[in-house]
Amino acid sequence: MGGFASRESLRARPRRPRWRRWGALALTAGCLLAAVGCVPASVVAPDIVGLPEVGQTLTASPGRWDGTPTSFTFTWRSCRAATGDRCVTRQQGAASTYVVAWADRGRRLRVTVTGANQDGSQNADSALTGIVRDDADPSIAWQGWATSPDHARELGELAVAAEPSTAELTVDPAQRHQSWLGVGGALTDSSVSLLDRAGPGLLRALFAPDEAGGARLGLVRLPLSATDFSTRAWTWQDDPTAPVAAPPEAERAVAMLQRAAALRPDLQAVGASWSAPAWMKDSGRLNGGALAPGREGAYADLLAAQAKLLRHAGVPLRAMSLGNEPGHSASDYPTMTMSDQQMIDLAGAVHDRLAAKGVELWALDHNWSDRTRADALLAGAPGAFDAVAFHCYAGQPASMGGLALPAVMTECTGGDWDPSWASTFRWQARNLVVDATANGSAGLLLWNLALDPTRGPHTGGCGNCRGIVTVDPATGGWTPEPEYFLLAQLSRAADPGAVRTGLVGSPGIVAVAFANPDGTIGIFGHNDSGRRQVVDVSFATGHATRVAVQPGELFTLRGSPLEG
Repeated sequence: MGGFASRESLRARPRRPRWRRWGALALTAGCLLAAVGCVPASVVAPDIVGLPEVGQTLTASPGRWDGTPTSFTFTWRSCRAATGDRCVTRQQGAASTYVVAWADRGRRLRVTVTGANQDGSQNADSALTGIVRDDADPSIAWQGWATSPDHARELGELAVAAEPSTAELTVDPAQRHQSWLGVGGALTDSSVSLLDRAGPGLLRALFAPDEAGGARLGLVRLPLSATDFSTRAWTWQDDPTAPVAAPPEAERAVAMLQRAAALRPDLQAVGASWSAPAWMKDSGRLNGGALAPGREGAYADLLAAQAKLLRHAGVPLRAMSLGNEPGHSASDYPTMTMSDQQMIDLAGAVHDRLAAKGVELWALDHNWSDRTRADALLAGAPGAFDAVAFHCYAGQPASMGGLALPAVMTECTGGDWDPSWASTFRWQARNLVVDATANGSAGLLLWNLALDPTRGPHTGGCGNCRGIVTVDPATGGWTPEPEYFLLAQLSRAADPGAVRTGLVGSPGIVAVAFANPDGTIGIFGHNDSGRRQVVDVSFATGHATRVAVQPGELFTLRGSPLEG
């Protein structure tokens, strides 16, 4: 584990470093004791009071300062709503008030307060306001993005349409359903090597929450053994006489995850092994076979040790499953089957040990068609599972419906069997997003984050699977695939912690709505009607916005609900 990062580097919600708190106290004491040489320093950030609506007056409080400022300057800025960047200065001077202008519609406001005295000056920023609205035209408080299957626009802006609507989406925020975890992909060995080759630009495009054209992923699936997208067979305990330890492949994956978490501090990981070590299996090898009877205890110890070591290394491990696809055995890559009773016994042996480390245990991790197995596991080990993980390769999303626990899509992939972006958008938008969430799905993880143009590197298994991005290993250049835009559109509609809310749509428009933690409503949709649609979004309290969506486009809308 020597290559693992420290725990502090990967916390989902990093605390303010202690030296900074001590520094603030030292500054206060120094300013109290010194007669001169005390530059103003902000202790409590400025605040904005008032409604962010056109024509309303906002008032800035300078906050609390050390160093006894003798003057304050207030710089009011109007910023891009989605990311808080591209700010334009609207007003600067001694006035602490600002009248919201017509030009601020659909943007957010921030004030920078400059405290000054004879020894110097310092700036302090307020938080952003909500999106500025205009009661005369509430649609401007909404943002929209669209991606076309013909690449005419990729996360392009959806402008407000003035023409009559041809389709309607009615949102009911009073209806509350499942909470949302987020979207992501798998950090396979192949993906790790290609992400490293592509460099920091690709990692930022995948994970940075403020990247304009980024996917904004918040989840990572972390293989805990070799997969078909590995060039070497490995586990965490190949030698039964050796202690459990991370092999080099796991260390490289964790290092890459650490880099992603630096861009996305709330990143969460989900772990799964494709196979137990060969000595725990009836086949005596990683490729194929089953967990051997009598080895359940050793495998439970391995799972618990992996969770402990990963958490100790600072990995933001949200959950683990007992194993990937426990009903599938293949001779050409690491796989392992387990019986229902073995999984029931394992769950009883590891759940509390994982929970003590803050890690959830997810059941099944196999196809929609295996719903009966999920039911058997939940009945056989009541209280031992925290969610049920599903894959898309057999069955229908309706199989997730009616579970007592959250359901999560943990694997699906596009591939060369369907090179069409139009049909890919159609199938994935309906099955992986709209129908899946209607049946309780709380998150979506796709398969490889990155593959090369030959759909590898891989050893056995899937030879025509498509990555979320394709990376040229010779140049490091990368190309987003349709799955990149599916996840990007969905991540703009639903932040982690969002709640699926009620939505009634029109034929030909498949859509789902979310109520986000910041108070906005997000809508993900697909125009499957075969023709251009002018989509009207409304609430019980009235019309919100109207946009034109081209045939086959994925689209996202996000804005503030109308108040009654």
